[in-house]
Amino acid sequence: LAGDIRAVAIQGPLPGAPLTRAAARRTLGFDEGSSGIRRAVMATRLAPYKGVDVAIRALACLPTWKLHVFGVVDHAYPQEAERLTALAEQLGVGERFVLHPARDDAWSLLGAFDAALMLTRTDAGAHLSREASG
Repeated sequence: LAGDIRAVAIQGPLPGAPLTRAAARRTLGFDEGSSGIRRAVMATRLAPYKGVDVAIRALACLPTWKLHVFGVVDHAYPQEAERLTALAEQLGVGERFVLHPARDDAWSLLGAFDAALMLTRTDAGAHLSREASG
């Protein structure tokens, strides 16, 4: 029997439907009147190799974008949130860098954003799509 099986897909339970763009934006308190502002999101552990600093540096070149990060504290890097906030301030983009606490429902809010970023440099056990969806 084992020789006949080429692949097995195990479907996990679906957590429900994502919110509509308008509902997700309302949930996050985004001002619909802020025309011209684009929003990127990252949902990740706060660790140096996850690339949030790369996104902050890119933000300095993109004046119409805001970066929202739903960050899970990584106890191996307890000062990472402070480091990232300081970098954003140093580059003059502190007002466009928003660090949110981790949320179990972050995946359902992705419709509120114009781009989702996954910039992990190296992570031997990476499960990027699972981390991004909460």
